[in-house]
Amino acid sequence: MAAIALGAIYSSRKKQGKKEESKSRNSKGGRGNVDREFWQRVIKLVKEIIPDWRCKEVGYVVVLAGLLVVRTMMSIWLADVNGAVVKAIVNKDFKMFIYRVCDSHLCE
Repeated sequence: MAAIALGAIYSSRKKQGKKEESKSRNSKGGRGNVDREFWQRVIKLVKEIIPDWRCKEVGYVVVLAGLLVVRTMMSIWLADVNGAVVKAIVNKDFKMFIYRVCDSHLCE
């Protein structure tokens, strides 16, 4: 389903022509702008991917979004744990190293 939506967007952008596309990019002066045009494109993409709010694709998108949030939270937690462990290693404090490793629930 997503491949069909991406194909439709690709073909519609291809029809607009390369000159118009490069002209709009140069006039904005930056990459990754989150402006009105961006949100219009997102809304258009969502409408193509999810034709009805009662279809199963909505469930897929919600589950995927939830999993991405959980992955992000776990990644932040792991970075915090790694930072504490590395700090103990750099300070050459073996007791603190063992405490940090066991405190991070890796020794259960």
